[in-house]
Amino acid sequence: MDATAGLFAVILLFTSAVGLHGADQIKRPFELVPLWSEEMMGHLTGSTQPSCSGPNAGTCERLNTGICDGATYFTLPPYNPGLSPKAPYHAAAKQTNSANPQFFGILIGNASSSDHAHHIVDENFQTIDLLFDCQYSGNDACPTSRLHVGAVQAVEIGLASGEKTVNLTHSATVLPEGKVAVAVDGALRRSLFADTRALYKVRAVVECFTVRPSPVEWTFPVREAPSPESRALGTVIARLIPGSGLELVYRPNDGDDVALEADWVEEDWGYTYLHDQTILDRKGDWFLLPPRPFRSAVWIHLAGRTELSTVSDGTVYSLSKKVAARESGASRTVTFDAGNIVVVARHGRTLEIRKEEDFDGPCTGSDERRDHAQKLRTYLVEAEEFYDSDLHLQIKPAYTRGC
Repeated sequence: MDATAGLFAVILLFTSAVGLHGADQIKRPFELVPLWSEEMMGHLTGSTQPSCSGPNAGTCERLNTGICDGATYFTLPPYNPGLSPKAPYHAAAKQTNSANPQFFGILIGNASSSDHAHHIVDENFQTIDLLFDCQYSGNDACPTSRLHVGAVQAVEIGLASGEKTVNLTHSATVLPEGKVAVAVDGALRRSLFADTRALYKVRAVVECFTVRPSPVEWTFPVREAPSPESRALGTVIARLIPGSGLELVYRPNDGDDVALEADWVEEDWGYTYLHDQTILDRKGDWFLLPPRPFRSAVWIHLAGRTELSTVSDGTVYSLSKKVAARESGASRTVTFDAGNIVVVARHGRTLEIRKEEDFDGPCTGSDERRDHAQKLRTYLVEAEEFYDSDLHLQIKPAYTRGC
């Protein structure tokens, strides 16, 4: 390395946003912890519903009350994808007797689905659980993604051919979360369900309605040390409105609420959902979060976060700052500008990277990408280069929604 290159490298090291002090604090480089949980995801996607149906049908504010008259198909165990009968396409139904009717479809909650049919796989099933899904294009008033249920008017199950039908209205129980559980006893198994290879159809007619969602909150105290006995500095609040999104705020003990912006975010839960924050260290299920919005690094207890997000090989990331890099196999130091990069490999606290090329996009085949990538120059970058002055990771996934 000549004198000019050496001086340039020294200047980069000590003018870096992080520098040597940051290196001491980043004990877990390239790692982030989800600030969301599976419980939150349940409320967001509608799999966890407010308790507004059946015995609780009068306790919530009803919207768009009407009648749901719909049907779906199902098979019995054992399920064999190659031999199971095919169900005909069944279009979404629509509420009747409603001022603002919503489209809906009947799902069977304790079954899988494919080819327009549900497949009950548990040979010991005791109920057929009906759900009234309203995640359909054209709906404008179904914020919790599920229609709730009042009284049951009719439930009929029979062979899809229509040759045999049994009235099971008396066997249907509406549960508070909007599920209609239709009991299956021994007599029904011996009569109607004698042919396990047949295709069956269930029709239900119920009083149905939407409800106005209420915010759900979770609170997480942040502390000086990874212990419930250490001094609390404030609280992180995760506030979720079903069907809307997740809002994160920090409420210090001596100040006003401040928005908490996660470093990796993907709001659409149909893809890889992200509200993940940089961590500096970890002690079990205690995580050290960097400053901003906190005045200094703080510890937070997040139970159940067994799988962390991390920078991985072969992935395209968006880099939001310049970094000092060294050419692989050489001593030449260069500056990488902000933009998309590909992480070729991780070597401890160092990433081997290269610039993104046209063939790196998520729509390109892996063979084409591999053939071209082998010929490209790569660079080595120390972990601290990828953090800002508050020790937040400055690379994030570039294609969270795939191709």
